[in-house]
Amino acid sequence: MAWAGQRRSKIFYGWWTVLVAAVGLFLHIGPIIAFTFGVFLKPLSQEFGWSRAEISLAFSLATLGATGAGPFICPTRR
Repeated sequence: MAWAGQRRSKIFYGWWTVLVAAVGLFLHIGPIIAFTFGVFLKPLSQEFGWSRAEISLAFSLATLGATGAGPFICPTRR
């Protein structure tokens, strides 16, 4: 409900949220890898003969390594 004197936006507010999320996913591959990791778990296990624990450990170490290296790769500017 718009108050007197207020203009109603032409674009629904939720679409702005979708747009910002899409740009974030487009600019950084991390969320895509994290959210789809489970899809590739079984094929990796079958192809290389690794256990699910070994694959998950490798993924966890890669994530920790990227987290630790982040400040050195792209330091914030002040």
